[in-house]
Amino acid sequence: MIAEPLERGIAEDIERGRVNMRMTAKERGGFFQANYQWDLLASRSIWAFGPDENGPNILRDDTLPSQVRLVGRHIYHSADKTHFRSTRSS
Repeated sequence: MIAEPLERGIAEDIERGRVNMRMTAKERGGFFQANYQWDLLASRSIWAFGPDENGPNILRDDTLPSQVRLVGRHIYHSADKTHFRSTRSS
């Protein structure tokens, strides 16, 4: 996890409700693309604002699609091996 400061104005836009989690990912993405020049992937990868619904922090998935496939396979295989161990020792 990486913490970075937000661009000037984003926190105020969230707190004032100009952008919120009730918007679709497409609507939020359009807002960040138009107002802050975020790329499409970044602007549609927002998971939450916090610490509450209109808090001035953003939790965003910054992994690339190619990384997700690699990490997903690794997690799947790890979980599968763990399941095998736990069922075998029973």
